[in-house]
Amino acid sequence: MFGFLIKKTFFDFWDNFLSIAILNLGFVLFAPLAYLVYIFIDFNFLIFIILLFIWLFCFNLYLGIAAMAAGDIAFHLKIDFKKVFSFGQEIITHVLLLTVIMLLMIMVVVFIFPFYLRFNHFISTIALVFLFWFTISCFLAIQYFYPVRKQLTDKNMKILKKCFILYLDNLFFTINIAISAFLIFCFSVLLVFLFPGFVGVLILYQNALKLRLYKYDYLEKKPETDKKHIPWYDLLGEERKKIGSRSFRSIIFPWKD
Repeated sequence: MFGFLIKKTFFDFWDNFLSIAILNLGFVLFAPLAYLVYIFIDFNFLIFIILLFIWLFCFNLYLGIAAMAAGDIAFHLKIDFKKVFSFGQEIITHVLLLTVIMLLMIMVVVFIFPFYLRFNHFISTIALVFLFWFTISCFLAIQYFYPVRKQLTDKNMKILKKCFILYLDNLFFTINIAISAFLIFCFSVLLVFLFPGFVGVLILYQNALKLRLYKYDYLEKKPETDKKHIPWYDLLGEERKKIGSRSFRSIIFPWKD
């Protein structure tokens, strides 16, 4: 199933190359703004936190808009740039929630971790280990945040609940998604994050949830089925038809077909 996820994501990239590059251009513009926020960390801590919150909010707003557009791509729709920014009005409360979560995670990593590292005793070690794994778990779970918002529910608490349920119920799958996202980012450096970039990762996340939901629909119909023996080939038959008979080889070496 994971191999098909990568294949579908790749062809979604390929079929929407120009639209993805345009959306990614917006993310590139956030980089210099992030540096301007960073220079205030030693100048005035309160101003730094305020500016960081504003930057995270704006970034997450654009991230959410791009994620909703990526969801359309995952469902074989074309991006309509006349309507894409209207997504911002629909997700404003979700953006605020995710901004607070990300700000807390940054505070934990940048300030609380170093605080506990200064102490050399048993309790601080336990606290540090707990915070480390809790932060990792939060990061892995919120990968599903916008996909759940796009595909399942628009209620904040339900989104968070479903994110952690999906993470815990699909642990190795979720870790593989995170590794794949990291590799996409590494490759994106070569193309200045214009392709696949952030939108490429968002398409991966949307496809991951979309395909994973086939499992839950199947288990709902046949609850006696062993989760380790899901007939993925049959469940993904319709998705394979939509992709067609294309292969990675046909894209890279079209003259050999």
